[in-house]
Amino acid sequence: MSFKMRLDSVDHVELVLACDPAIEETNDSGALARYRRDGDSGELTIPEEAARFTVRPYTPKDLRAAARAAGRLPHRGRRVDERQGLDPEIKAARAALALAHAKRLGLAIRLEEAVKAEEETDTLREELAEMGPEVQAAQDALDDAMDAWSDSLSDDDDAALTAWRFYLEAKMLHLTAGCLIGHREGAAADPSPRLTKDEAIEVIESMGAKRPYVIAELHGWVYTVSELGSEGKARLERGFGSALLSDSEALTTGPATPAEPPSGPLSSEAPVAAPS
Repeated sequence: MSFKMRLDSVDHVELVLACDPAIEETNDSGALARYRRDGDSGELTIPEEAARFTVRPYTPKDLRAAARAAGRLPHRGRRVDERQGLDPEIKAARAALALAHAKRLGLAIRLEEAVKAEEETDTLREELAEMGPEVQAAQDALDDAMDAWSDSLSDDDDAALTAWRFYLEAKMLHLTAGCLIGHREGAAADPSPRLTKDEAIEVIESMGAKRPYVIAELHGWVYTVSELGSEGKARLERGFGSALLSDSEALTTGPATPAEPPSGPLSSEAPVAAPS
């Protein structure tokens, strides 16, 4: 087995977030799901007021810096978290939720194909509408299982788990902020100068109630961008109609450093999808 390297790695990509209220209000769930899943903005409606974010690939140095900034690794909390993933009721509830999401996605794809083929769609629309309550019920069941498991923890284990989750959130924030190099509020806004890490944190912290969703989605895109080649970048940006900011001197960067995949205890910090 040899090293895998991309010789056409991108240096930065401008994108929008599916959790942006302006994007959510102008796109149906199918278009949002495809964007999150495939990184293809071609069928996404991008309104002028949607915020634009520019991210670069992460490097091994970025991973180390984010881990240092997050503080001491809470080993006991990590072990408690691993026990949660092995709980049979939680595993069963997660599997049921994943199946419900898969069924809804399958129906959405079939509906899209039927619309394109100009076939009858009433039945599919009814089935898709019925999946909403089913997905919510599966989510509620998972929440109940996780709450029951958490209530069974000792005070020491509960404190350790809290410390672990704070560590993960801090590491995610610092890695994301280190790779967020540009931001502007809408298409008409002037591109920002290249953001420092502290400035990027200020941008993220300004998102208010959307902050957790913004961090999670940007974190996922940072990992995705780290694996993109030129074709992937074009697919991600084509909904804009052009590769915006590609000629901005403020965002010029050098060649991307091959990304170092997470391993060991960091495996739980793989790309995180924004909540839907």
